Amino acid sequence: MKSIENRLADYRYQLDRSSVLNFMGYSDPEKARKPVLKITDEQMARAHEFAEPWAAAVEVPLCGIENDKIHLKHGVEQLVLHSEQLPKILRHADSVVILLASAGNAATLESKRLMDEGKLGQALAMDAVGSAMVVEAMKALTDQVSAEAQQRGYGTTLRVGPGYTGWHFGDQAILFRFFEGFEHLPITMSDGIMMRPQKSLLGMVGLNPGAKNAPEIEPCRLCDLKNCSMRKARKAKCRLKNFSWEKDNINDLGTDERRETETR
Repeated sequence: MKSIENRLADYRYQLDRSSVLNFMGYSDPEKARKPVLKITDEQMARAHEFAEPWAAAVEVPLCGIENDKIHLKHGVEQLVLHSEQLPKILRHADSVVILLASAGNAATLESKRLMDEGKLGQALAMDAVGSAMVVEAMKALTDQVSAEAQQRGYGTTLRVGPGYTGWHFGDQAILFRFFEGFEHLPITMSDGIMMRPQKSLLGMVGLNPGAKNAPEIEPCRLCDLKNCSMRKARKAKCRLKNFSWEKDNINDLGTDERRETETR
């Protein structure tokens, strides 16, 4: 059985306070009061004690693209992803890279300990720190994969994952299958398609021959959950109703140069 590499074994987090506050429910971090900021900063300062970054990536050949389906090679069989937008994003791709990242379980356990002690504010902040860590880990993994693709003469598309616009969350189980069979995989998936540790994420990018890497796009722009507390509503450009696949050139991400956008 092949062992899977931890691409972030030596990674050091550089957390952003605004990101942590977003995960605490502040869509506008500037509205957080001083006591909240104090607690947030205290838990962020402790983040290194609970940092367990882990990430891996698997390149998979594309076997076919239909109007709302993507066929991926998995051994002797083909697995099918269902999405109206994936065929547009991947229409120039030869293959995809499936991304798996985790912040580990330590921050979650520490949050539970604080909760059990009645320190609700600290518990919420530590849980948010864990969420911010896994988002940063996924971005660091994506940056690694994009740099390696460029060296091979490929560009990476927009990174998306199950739950984004037009992509059913249930396909997360299909993506996870590409990591099964590896030794030392520190992440599991339940029958209910929930990953453990909780602070884990799956994603995917396409590899386009001879193309530039697509810039990171604010995930809120691609999400159907318009009333989510995590939506960065103060930035009007993040609202889905103002988003157009054609206008924003998402169909050709990785082949055309686009304006810079904010990252998560």
